[in-house]
Amino acid sequence: EYRIAAENEPAFVAVMRETRRHRLRQGVLSWELLRDTANPEIYIEQFMDETWADHLRRFERMTAADLALRQRRHDLHGGDAPPLVRRRIARSLEEN
Repeated sequence: EYRIAAENEPAFVAVMRETRRHRLRQGVLSWELLRDTANPEIYIEQFMDETWADHLRRFERMTAADLALRQRRHDLHGGDAPPLVRRRIARSLEEN
């Protein structure tokens, strides 16, 4: 979850386009950039990995290019704290 000032929005959107391409090349199943309707400064990057293990592996194998792209996103974030990260695991509804 990023807080992006209006003057930084074009640069942020450009970085997020690059982020999307990068994550899809890494194998994520889906990727979205969401904007909060109550607060237009809030953007949420949401992506889905096939498994929790795949997700963990992605962050264990970060390259210099991965780190540089993350830094570019963080440089545009205007919050007092780093961007908020929330991880969720899908809950199966199948009965055993």
